[in-house]
Amino acid sequence: MVEQTKKARKNRVLVPDRYLESVVLLTPDWLRANGIEALLLDIDNTLVSRATQQIPDDVRAWIDLLIAQDFKLHLITNNWHKVVLQTAENLLLPIIYKAMKPLPISPLRALRRLGVKRHQTILVGDQMMTDIFAAKLLRMRSALVQPLTQTDLTHTKLLRNVEKILLGARQPEADRSELDGDGI
Repeated sequence: MVEQTKKARKNRVLVPDRYLESVVLLTPDWLRANGIEALLLDIDNTLVSRATQQIPDDVRAWIDLLIAQDFKLHLITNNWHKVVLQTAENLLLPIIYKAMKPLPISPLRALRRLGVKRHQTILVGDQMMTDIFAAKLLRMRSALVQPLTQTDLTHTKLLRNVEKILLGARQPEADRSELDGDGI
């Protein structure tokens, strides 16, 4: 019995609070109802397709909606290439790049910049081993999103196989009927 409890607790370290088909399913109403004031957002394959380096229109509209409704957004990525700085400039959002997630240093720095507490924040990304693990280390809420494309770095592709095992039969939330009707 004790072994089962330890095993279950250990597995929860990588289990996201929400598993979504897309970031746009994190609606302003849901965020507010759950006391969320700020979002720490991964970039590659979360907001920007790694295949095209483009921000999908619905994701851009979602970001604009959150900003208009006074949510605080901060980009946080392990990527170190210029393209992420261009993305941040394009979205007019603060960024920490070379973040070294899952280490907690960069997420904590982002929280200080935004002036929010962990319990007011959700970390959103497409990788369990970096984004979700970082959130769990900090005891923050987390949302795992399906990657925007199957194009990935070799090591990320390997980690995605581990993610499939950890997620088991769990399927991402895909119900868009709860969207706020703001044209997303």
